Amino acid sequence: LRITDLLVPEEAALGSTAVLICAFQLDNARLYSVKWYKDDFEFFRFMPDNRPRTQVFPLPGINIDESMSDLHKVALMEVNGNTSGVYRCEVSTEGPNFDTAISTANMTVSAFPDKNPEITVLRRRYGTDEEILANCSSGKSFPAPQLAWFINGVKVKTFVLYDYIFVVIVQVSCLH
Repeated sequence: LRITDLLVPEEAALGSTAVLICAFQLDNARLYSVKWYKDDFEFFRFMPDNRPRTQVFPLPGINIDESMSDLHKVALMEVNGNTSGVYRCEVSTEGPNFDTAISTANMTVSAFPDKNPEITVLRRRYGTDEEILANCSSGKSFPAPQLAWFINGVKVKTFVLYDYIFVVIVQVSCLH
């Protein structure tokens, strides 16, 4: 028994469907079960001799399309931040050996900014030695985008950064 391929998207877009695939060879053994785990919690089980063959266990962030899931794949619908994590496929054969093969992969759910960053300043022009007070806010996204300030093409080293956490993150950077 061996798992020949575990295909888990490294990144999935917020709200999309992610299909996880676990390909394996039984080497003349009989399949007992295929189990899927997220962060060590079982959420899907396929047992060919059971009726029904599939069993779903509730887990935050896991919404399974059972019509698209079988012994080799699991379809996760409407993925969200709670769907991110470490996924494990565990394949077991019948006795007398009861062999088990395991493979793991990570998946991160991302929400891309819904708009370009916005910069607001108190005044349109500043003199050479004047202090600048400005704000740059990104659109909602997860994980938070990396914001940086540049003045005349030179990156500014000191500025204040605030994270406002909602379902997705808005990143705000203030230059003072």
